[in-house]
Amino acid sequence: EEITSGAESDYEKLERIEEYLGSGEYSNNPGEIPESVTNSADFLDYFVIDGREGFCSHYATSFVLMARSLGIPARYVQGYSMRATSKQIFISSNKAHAWPEVYLDGIGWLAFEPTPGYKTSIGWKYDTQVGQSYGSPKVTPIVKQPLEFHTESGVHAIEEEYDFRRIIIPTVMVLIVIIIVLILDRIIRHYRYAKADNRGKLKIIYSKNMKNLKRMGFVLCQGETLKEFESRVIKNSVIEHLEYINLCETMIYSDKVIADSDIIRAEEECEYLLGLRRNHVVTAE
Repeated sequence: EEITSGAESDYEKLERIEEYLGSGEYSNNPGEIPESVTNSADFLDYFVIDGREGFCSHYATSFVLMARSLGIPARYVQGYSMRATSKQIFISSNKAHAWPEVYLDGIGWLAFEPTPGYKTSIGWKYDTQVGQSYGSPKVTPIVKQPLEFHTESGVHAIEEEYDFRRIIIPTVMVLIVIIIVLILDRIIRHYRYAKADNRGKLKIIYSKNMKNLKRMGFVLCQGETLKEFESRVIKNSVIEHLEYINLCETMIYSDKVIADSDIIRAEEECEYLLGLRRNHVVTAE
């Protein structure tokens, strides 16, 4: 009665209650209940008058019971409180919230926000110039000022924080998986090469060299022999020789054993072509 004294309408009374409760302190750990509090009614009196510290469930419940004590229909609502910044948003358990809703004739159910730190950015006001009775008022949305809270260092606006961990952590995990896969692939390739005989090693070197030459702009054409391909590459680049091609022809057209020294030369040539590709040294021009 003291809080709503002088209010001209039920809506103004509700605003007074909302403002009074909103001036309390928000806390997830409001402390122990005094021994004098033995029932729910005592707890309500203690919270509203003396404690003035708690979380959304305390403030929403208090608002509902205070509104009902004035004969105004009110209900307790639970859900989530988030600012929709896009069509799809993430909702986590720490966004759970409770608030009261009040029924006003001619308007319907209106949500109020008595919890400190959760003040809504949209409010309502009566248009008293339209000649309507209180039972059927015209309600116009108005934008209220952002909620501010006071600290020792000054006044600060409460802003919605976006949890970038929901993007950064999955991205880092994907990158880690990709790196692991690439490392394992490299290990497997080295293992297979080490276990292969000289003919098998030469085939692997041939494949690597052809990929290097392809990235340098030289591709074996259909119907072109390896010798013709070698001549074309040497003619149009700074490359002076392609020893691996001679070794591959030997392997294909004869039973000559591929010596370890042949493999060493082919490996050196593979590193030579890789160096040219990385340094973008391609044409003789």
